[in-house]
Amino acid sequence: MRNRSREISVALIMLILAVFLVLAFLWALSIGTVKLSFIQIYEGIVNQFTSGIAIETAGQGPLHDIIWLLRLPRLVLAALVGMGLSVCGVIMQAVVKNPLADPYILGISSGASLGATAAILLGIG
Repeated sequence: MRNRSREISVALIMLILAVFLVLAFLWALSIGTVKLSFIQIYEGIVNQFTSGIAIETAGQGPLHDIIWLLRLPRLVLAALVGMGLSVCGVIMQAVVKNPLADPYILGISSGASLGATAAILLGIG
């Protein structure tokens, strides 16, 4: 019974975190040079899903371009990069069996800065 309640609590926490992620996405879509209300964002998303038009089709209006072509791809990329970095951190801590392991302690950041400096000096990129 104790194991079952633990599974339920983990599932509830995951659901709450997923809701927070969606709310963070909506909030991030609303801020910028052009302020958008949540209603405008909702309408822009629903209109794209209900219409049979491709996302990159021209002439759908500035609201569509701001949401679908500018802000949403950046948000999705930021979320994926964050997920990838967290997985890399967990793997690094598991490999060295040290919960305090981070790139600065292990010297990975120093190696990365050396590589970046060498690339700049050699004219790569």
